[in-house]
Amino acid sequence: MKKNMRITPEGTRDFLFEECGIRRQIEGRLAQLYQQRGYSEVVTPVLEFFEVFENTLPQERMFKLCDGKNRLLALRADSTSPAMRIAASRLRNRPLPLRLYYNQNIYRTLSGASDDRSTEIAQSGVELLGAAGIRADLEIIHTALDVLAVCGAEYRFELGDVGFFKALIADVPLTDEQKEDVRGLIESKNFAALGDFLRQPGREEDDRLQAIGALPHLFGGEEVFQEAERIAFNPAARERLTYLRSLYDALSALGLRDRVSIDLGIVQKIDYYSGLVFVGYLEGAGEPVLSGGRYDTLSAAFGLSIPATGFAVDVDAIARLSAESGGGQVAPAEVLLQYDLQHAAEAFQRYDEYLARGVRCELSIFASLEAAQAYAAQSGIKRVETVGEVQCGQ
Repeated sequence: MKKNMRITPEGTRDFLFEECGIRRQIEGRLAQLYQQRGYSEVVTPVLEFFEVFENTLPQERMFKLCDGKNRLLALRADSTSPAMRIAASRLRNRPLPLRLYYNQNIYRTLSGASDDRSTEIAQSGVELLGAAGIRADLEIIHTALDVLAVCGAEYRFELGDVGFFKALIADVPLTDEQKEDVRGLIESKNFAALGDFLRQPGREEDDRLQAIGALPHLFGGEEVFQEAERIAFNPAARERLTYLRSLYDALSALGLRDRVSIDLGIVQKIDYYSGLVFVGYLEGAGEPVLSGGRYDTLSAAFGLSIPATGFAVDVDAIARLSAESGGGQVAPAEVLLQYDLQHAAEAFQRYDEYLARGVRCELSIFASLEAAQAYAAQSGIKRVETVGEVQCGQ
């Protein structure tokens, strides 16, 4: 036997029994929630042309291969870009806005040998395409909060604006690579490394850099806006802060103030986000189980010019939390039917009757009653029923 025949590649795993049931339950609940809000399902190919994702992720995070015509393909690396491709092609003449949702896997390579994340991720999410302004942002945030509520009793939702960060760093004397380094340190809240970077010669005296270094600390409630106003040193930054404040006030008017926090350290490594960004956590999850925001500039790559917003949910992460709390466990059958072959028709009729009544039932595959009873005991099946002349001791 070859050495890899009984294992899965790094970043992948098998899902068994209860895990499958939990995942399907979550996807079903989310699909119902989306449909009730007017969203329609799309399923996109696992294989797309590579250029679909060029504005989504660094190419080293994608699985790539070639087709029979030597064209470069990629496994679906996210679901937002394919949704935008559909909007720009098959749905181009539909009235706006488009409300789309999906339940499908995405595939991303591991970033290093110590990376213990999955390469295959079950995602669910929505895309609100062709809708700009505060009404669209309120709808997508409200939907995201409902998703967290149906997936867990306790959750945390953090709201930010990547446009604020982009406005602050635009005029700072750093290379593009250095700006991305700063962005990564802020997103990961790596205070030590960010402090080391800002203390390098010539940077401590730059008030603009020191303002950017304060972003990971700007977290909380309404008081964050007062602190942020002191570092909003250009009109573009002030404009983004004013909009975020108006959105927060609108959420407060809807009675959602206590369910939302402000975090100006959310700067998102995926570069297509253009303004509003947010993340959601469930109790017991160290990483966000939901993330999203506004990506008004992404459509241009597809020959379209429409605003857009949406979010994605990590179904696998939610399923793990549910499994750890004992949710989704598959109950054993209530009845095991033991029968002889001469009475098979009667046994199958009784089997169908049980199923029609919602009773979980199994047909025995054993020749003897003793074997069937032993199997029932091992499997937690409480009742063994016999049909016909059942053999014993064989």
